[in-house]
Amino acid sequence: MSSKILFIVDSGIGNQIQTLPAMLYCKKKYQRDIDVYTLNRYWLSATKVLFKNFATNVFHKKKQINIANYYGKIYTYPTRSDSKTFRGIKDISIRHGKKCSEVEYSMELVGNDYSEEDFNIREMFSNGFTKSNKSIDVLFQDGYSKVSQDSKLVWEAKSYPYYGILAELFTKNGLSVGSMGSKDEYVKGTKNLTNLGLDETIGLVKSCKLLICNDTGMYHLANILGVKNLVIFTFTSLKKNYDQRFHKFSKIIRRKDLSCSPCQGNKRFWLRNKKKCKWACRAIKPDSIYKQALKYIGESK
Repeated sequence: MSSKILFIVDSGIGNQIQTLPAMLYCKKKYQRDIDVYTLNRYWLSATKVLFKNFATNVFHKKKQINIANYYGKIYTYPTRSDSKTFRGIKDISIRHGKKCSEVEYSMELVGNDYSEEDFNIREMFSNGFTKSNKSIDVLFQDGYSKVSQDSKLVWEAKSYPYYGILAELFTKNGLSVGSMGSKDEYVKGTKNLTNLGLDETIGLVKSCKLLICNDTGMYHLANILGVKNLVIFTFTSLKKNYDQRFHKFSKIIRRKDLSCSPCQGNKRFWLRNKKKCKWACRAIKPDSIYKQALKYIGESK
């Protein structure tokens, strides 16, 4: 008898985390266990960490799929087409094949039934990770996708060039500041907490007072953990990457005075126009971010 639901995910910490509401919603609605199949074998270890409290099995090899075991399947990337691997398992995705963002897709699947408290998503996820003993007041991540060969050219506009100045402002006020992510995301003047395993990195985020980062996977992670975060949006789109219900612990920082921003939907616009606009969307004063950060740290949850 078919019993489980198969979630088919791709790479990216943020993209995977945003599927958790839909995953838990389906688990409750259909009263069935969840298996996760990752399309990208290089992400298998990270996927196992992220879904360890939600999925019965996380795997990559096609030979591990027995279609007779599954009631239905959900592609977490809405525009991905079906393949022979999953044919025979009925599709229960409500927007399968339609163009929309990952968070929009996942949250629309849940619809008005979404209640973080009812789902206990935060509690379920957090219980799998212990707070770090390297406790830091403020964590930075100057991150952007570096997976493809030309990713630095494509995604560098996501980065914020003044983290170093921002670090000085915090340390002068007596707050400890650390950098996380890959080793090339280290910010000068901060404690180097980069190049750690995913479990330990999640523990760091869980223990900090505030995360300040770009539009990256860690921003989505902070919201699942219930950790306050300031997110610097440069050229990327709020419509694509932000949902008020999901990102309830985020405060967004961006230039609202630029008619060209966001330009993410216009493929490589930010590359063709770099000389003209000089990536003005990144020109946000560190002092402004610092003041917002102190205010947010002081607010009760």
